[in-house]
Amino acid sequence: MGVSPSVMNAKPGVPAVTHLVVSLAHGGLERLVVDWTNARNRRWSGSTWIVCLDAPGDLASQVEGNCVACLQADRSRQPWDRGAVTKLRQWMADACLRSSAYSLQPTACSLPLVLHAHNLAAWQYAVLAARGSGVRTIYTQHGANTHNFRFRDRVRSRALAFLTDAIAAVSDATAASMARRLWIPRSRVSVIVNGIDAKRFQVSGCRVQEDADRLRVRDLLRIPRDAIVIGSVGRLAQVKGYDRLIKAASLSTVHRSLFTGYLLLVGDGPERGALEEQAQSLGIGDRVRFAGFQANPAPYLAALDGFVLPSRSEGLSVSLLEAMAAGVPVFVTDAGASREVVEDGACGTLLPDEESGWMEVIGAGLAPGGRATGLVARARARVTENYSLDATLGAYEALYAGAGRHKSGRCGGTG
Repeated sequence: MGVSPSVMNAKPGVPAVTHLVVSLAHGGLERLVVDWTNARNRRWSGSTWIVCLDAPGDLASQVEGNCVACLQADRSRQPWDRGAVTKLRQWMADACLRSSAYSLQPTACSLPLVLHAHNLAAWQYAVLAARGSGVRTIYTQHGANTHNFRFRDRVRSRALAFLTDAIAAVSDATAASMARRLWIPRSRVSVIVNGIDAKRFQVSGCRVQEDADRLRVRDLLRIPRDAIVIGSVGRLAQVKGYDRLIKAASLSTVHRSLFTGYLLLVGDGPERGALEEQAQSLGIGDRVRFAGFQANPAPYLAALDGFVLPSRSEGLSVSLLEAMAAGVPVFVTDAGASREVVEDGACGTLLPDEESGWMEVIGAGLAPGGRATGLVARARARVTENYSLDATLGAYEALYAGAGRHKSGRCGGTG
């Protein structure tokens, strides 16, 4: 696998955690796992690792220390890649032996071992690898996962649920979707909301630095310094709805609505080519900028006058929380937990169902004295008080320690 678990330096009783993901390609789920791993290892050195089923991905370089490994699974094999399961079992056995060696207890694993899977593909491999090993399995679902609603996926999810020690969802809406569509008993699912380090997006309150970032990014992307710029940060995938945002921007030109500025999309993904073609075909290619994947999105958020989350389906958007923390007015579709995060419009603006009305709402909100700019302070306070990284990590520590076994509830913030 390329990397072996390092000797544990965590204090006795602290669980050794391995996050299992498909990859560390750019995305909200992946960024959370990286942040959680770094934060936990800073507190308990060597306590946390990440194992990728496929290739490591762009975000692997942001993981501190030598704690990312790759199974190189062939997931086209049916029903699963048995070789990858064997590799993962060996990984966990090595982790047990090394933690035992550290504590001079070679006959037993000195630390509780946890395999924490994220989304369905990783969940299946985690359960298969952990069976009969004594390793505790945790599963987090980060969104509705609309592509996994086939009958066989529903049957698989229900079976995996009964073989998993604890299950978490990032929002009430995600938990409800799991019960309704994947046949997972709602009583088995705890809600642990996503949390971020808000201070990373506030530049210590330095308005001068924020202004410098704003101008630097605009100059880099050839956007006039005085233009109105709206945009988003995320993976360029169909479920995220960026085609809807481009369509709305083109309609604003046709209908002469208030928006005549620029559209900035930060991120990469399978839909990038199609989105670029769409912008050109609709005649607004000269006003749409694709910045690609950015390891540090904060300067790009500073370049925006308004952040738009046009998702068709959503869990609890990390980018939305970051935009709110950065003091950018936010506009969201009613998908997943977005309405909940913006408190029904008290901390951000809800967009109408039809794209034809989006730019009128955004333009009015961003106009001098517009309602959207007046919500910034409240939005920042909401993220700090209800969606903190520390609260989220604390809630997961309870699951790791076994406090959440077969229980449902809400942790990590009041939402």
